[in-house]
Amino acid sequence: DEVAANFSLNIESVHPNYFATFEIPLLRGRAFTAADREGSLDVAIVSEDVAARIWPAENAVGKR
Repeated sequence: DEVAANFSLNIESVHPNYFATFEIPLLRGRAFTAADREGSLDVAIVSEDVAARIWPAENAVGKR
């Protein structure tokens, strides 16, 4: 899909309490934990907009 192929992402590293501190609700999935660190399985939280662009009409949880 042309829309999904032609946009950029801003990638940031954040503290495990980032979303709770700023009172940002997660719509699906889970927040980061202290166990999400170098050497563990990769974890990502994507915005609702990114999820809709890459996986339209699908649940983004568990996608790669």
